Amino acid sequence: MGGTTTTKASQASGYRRPTRYAKSGCRTCKIRHIKCDEEKPACRKCTNSGRVCDGYGRTGRPRYLLISRNPGPFPGVAPEERSSLDYFRYAPALKLTGLFKSEFWDSLVLQTCFAESSVLHAIVALAAAHRSRFSPWGNEKAASAKSYDSFALIQYNKAIKSLTTHVTAADIESVRIAIISSIVFVCLDMLRGEYNSMNMHFQHGIRLLNLLQSSGKGLRQARHIFVQQNPQSTDEHLIHAFARLHLQFMMLGSGLFDDDALFTPAFVYGHQQISVPRIFSIVQEARRSLDQILSSVIQLALKFAADHISSAAYLPPLSPTLLKQQEALKLTLQDWIEAFDSPLSLGTAQTSRYGELALRVLRIHWTMATILLSTCFATKETAFDSHTSAFESIINQIEALGAVVANTPQHIGPTKANNNFCQIGASFSIDLGCYAPLYFTALKCRVPHIRRHAISILQQCKHTEGVWTGPVLARLATCVVDTEERDFSTALYSDSQENKPSFTLPEYSRFYCVRCVLPKESRDAKPKKRTVGTLICHRFCHELGKDGGWVSKSYDIDFNP
Repeated sequence: MGGTTTTKASQASGYRRPTRYAKSGCRTCKIRHIKCDEEKPACRKCTNSGRVCDGYGRTGRPRYLLISRNPGPFPGVAPEERSSLDYFRYAPALKLTGLFKSEFWDSLVLQTCFAESSVLHAIVALAAAHRSRFSPWGNEKAASAKSYDSFALIQYNKAIKSLTTHVTAADIESVRIAIISSIVFVCLDMLRGEYNSMNMHFQHGIRLLNLLQSSGKGLRQARHIFVQQNPQSTDEHLIHAFARLHLQFMMLGSGLFDDDALFTPAFVYGHQQISVPRIFSIVQEARRSLDQILSSVIQLALKFAADHISSAAYLPPLSPTLLKQQEALKLTLQDWIEAFDSPLSLGTAQTSRYGELALRVLRIHWTMATILLSTCFATKETAFDSHTSAFESIINQIEALGAVVANTPQHIGPTKANNNFCQIGASFSIDLGCYAPLYFTALKCRVPHIRRHAISILQQCKHTEGVWTGPVLARLATCVVDTEERDFSTALYSDSQENKPSFTLPEYSRFYCVRCVLPKESRDAKPKKRTVGTLICHRFCHELGKDGGWVSKSYDIDFNP
């Protein structure tokens, strides 16, 4: 008798006889109780029904991750493209999301690229650009890098051409493919220093996400994109991938308060008050919870700062709603660290070297969030002076993290035999790292030796986080520090006890808001020419009293590595 045959009794009771299935099949087929054909990397039973195959390993993954089309093996992949796909799997993909796992990059992108040519060519272009910048070419570095740059451009153009069929289509499946491609394009433009193109793809992806979220519910496009704390479906993972990019942009002050509305609509986590579990079972759970809190804290601080700068008022009136949000977030941050420090939390993560590093990074960002939240409604920069111990903690934690990294193998996890893909010490990540806390410390801590220590660490960091390298951020911070301290260097550094300076930098010498406008010209357009960004610093003239008004200063900053 066939596995799908049912009797009248079973039909009446709603019972369905279980179908035979292979015990060695993929997790998705096991969940569906059907026989798996066990084809790799993804079985046909899943791909032909529009599902993402959850694979054959032992580790658990979110269920119900669905893709919109019926993917199959992509025909006619050239050897050069296959080489780049292998490179993507074994080199940059290991570092693209830093220390944290991502369903989007670890699974969805790779499976989709075998079904959609636009995603395939975009991934190949990203791999080629990464290979050009980070691979060890020796004496042939310049010629080889140029060759891969050209190959990346060819693949990028192929991806754009293929994507036009999805952009013009009205179905929601095409929107999903366009969103996936947009995320890959943003990362590609980061690597190539094409900042205008990066902004364009990011904004386009945001509009598509808004369309995607509103279309299925018959709603008009809103000002906010809602992010689920525990994503399950493909759409939720797409939103999460963009939300993490958005969070990194906000933390490092790129494009803030610009008229081009780069960050509208905003990402909002959930519809109600943030809820933190009593314990965290895995690193991803702790990270997603902190993402939710960090995003809320930063958006609250930015909203107040934007309103303050656009007003000539000395002290903007605070609404009860804003104060309630601040107090609620303080309680949430406390709940998070209590769950994080619980002896019942994250037991297995602490036995893994990558898990240990990830947990250290999360604690560093929590420390930064506590400072930012406590000072988010302050109109005077002297408010940061009471957080010196927290700034010192950030520096100490990052140095301890560096000591662990120094004893960590360069490649942890699956690698090819004799892998020579990546240059030692060089990496590219689009996820949480230590640049934001270091940059924040250099800008907001006015204790000379602490802020200069932060700058020193940035100068030594050669890897790339998003659009930033350590040396570029060090230049930005040094410009701010030198300008603020220019008239007070003798008083600040004459104290015999460096760690306890007797002189405090006056309020009228401190910048309230610092943001960087990225270069308009590509970093690689003219290699011998400086690629210049603009640092814009705002200060309220407190020395002139309540009606002092705002002063803005601009500085050119070299963005070349």
